[in-house]
Amino acid sequence: MRQASHNNTSHARLFLPTSGLRTGGMSQGDSVTMGEAEKSAVALHPHVDPVVVEMDLPGSLCNVWHALTTTDGAQAFLGCNVQIELCIGGPYEILFDASQPAGKRGSETCAILSFLPQRILSFTWNAPPQFTHARDRHTWVIIELEPVTANETSLRLTHLGWSEQISQHPDHREEWLAVRTYFANAWPRFFSALQRHLSDRN
Repeated sequence: MRQASHNNTSHARLFLPTSGLRTGGMSQGDSVTMGEAEKSAVALHPHVDPVVVEMDLPGSLCNVWHALTTTDGAQAFLGCNVQIELCIGGPYEILFDASQPAGKRGSETCAILSFLPQRILSFTWNAPPQFTHARDRHTWVIIELEPVTANETSLRLTHLGWSEQISQHPDHREEWLAVRTYFANAWPRFFSALQRHLSDRN
């Protein structure tokens, strides 16, 4: 069985809109010259690869989808309070520590961006409370599922948005890189809990 793995060079198959896109006024053959300010910005804030985790899970596609997209399914393997509503804009809130004050318990304010039933789920995600700047700003997560056999499912998570946040908040670059490192370690543990839960059911 394939365990959790990281791949910093992989790319997700679902693209999300980002801020700062400018269009209009250009025709074929026009050229764009990057100004000195833009060149400096690119040099100072290079592309930051998404966090990618891949894992084979010992459960059917239906069971894995249920675990990731329903309140009772997620609570069963996480053991904490969860609120998930599978609709565009619906909450995707996992309260990892209910003893903390409201707003610091977990993924409060995170919401579902899109889904393709039993194939793709995307949602906004926030940083833990110790990252004071990043906490109130969102990155994006894409989960892709593929059946391997009737009782095994391949999962791929892509957590992105680091470059966009660093570009918008260059003074907090180091904090955003620390958040990325945090989730590069946290997501494999998250899905290992799901892996154990599914194994216990078999």
